Amino acid sequence: VDASDIEVSVKEGVVALTGTVESRLEKKIAEMTVERLPGVVDVENLLVIENPRRKGLMMDHSPVA
Repeated sequence: VDASDIEVSVKEGVVALTGTVESRLEKKIAEMTVERLPGVVDVENLLVIENPRRKGLMMDHSPVA
């Protein structure tokens, strides 16, 4: 899992994961990894699945002058 687009915050043992991942599997792996850590009582998985191919389509394809 590329964690460069994942932000983690913790309050009273509750871990919140925010940001983007590329698949449902990556989202689940991130959650499972965190929930096994000592002191974690709950995980709020707010990660959004963002398909990299779709991300490329949203880039500006303006012609170069």
